[in-house]
Amino acid sequence: MGTGQLAERLQEAGPAAKVTIEVQDDGRVKLNVDKLGALGEPKSLTWLRKRVEKMLPKIDLPDLLFEVNAWTGFLDAFVHLGDGTTRMKDLPTSVVALLVSEACNIGLAPVVNPATRP
Repeated sequence: MGTGQLAERLQEAGPAAKVTIEVQDDGRVKLNVDKLGALGEPKSLTWLRKRVEKMLPKIDLPDLLFEVNAWTGFLDAFVHLGDGTTRMKDLPTSVVALLVSEACNIGLAPVVNPATRP
């Protein structure tokens, strides 16, 4: 579509057009686009979303991380910086707590001490 065709179609649309062309004082052309409104969701999407939600198990994020670790062993990749081994008894639990605190952007205090949760 050429510039002339675009101008014609905008003129035909009149005030209902979401796009306008403005010639500025210095001769430059400015294209203005109004904010477009959101389209409604089709009923089929709403139905599908509800159906999928009902199929998903209700699980806490830490439990999910421990389950994924059981499948993959990803928590074993976290080691002590000094020598690659650690004497820390519950390192996987501590790593999960750190991951949850970072993922939720809440810091460690609410994870370590449930009384300080927001």
